Amino acid sequence: MPPLSGVWPYDPMRVFALCDPSWLRLGCTAGVSRDGDYESCGKPVVAIRRWMRTDGPDCEDMPETGWYGPVCKAHASHDVVPLAVILDLMMEGRR
Repeated sequence: MPPLSGVWPYDPMRVFALCDPSWLRLGCTAGVSRDGDYESCGKPVVAIRRWMRTDGPDCEDMPETGWYGPVCKAHASHDVVPLAVILDLMMEGRR
């Protein structure tokens, strides 16, 4: 992940506007296979990532523009905005 003072791959205000905060409670939204069952990872969230149709077979039904969802450290790729940045926007800098 880039440092907090870095340049973000997406506008944090847009991510904040499009990301449903209730998803943060569910944990990482990356799909994983466990004992033949395909489910969400569920690990603690560290960043928000933009998921696209090309990200895997479970993403084919997504909107063409993709969607923003929470990810854990293991599933955070180079194109993320740290959760701390989004939380600062939610709290209007009071965090």
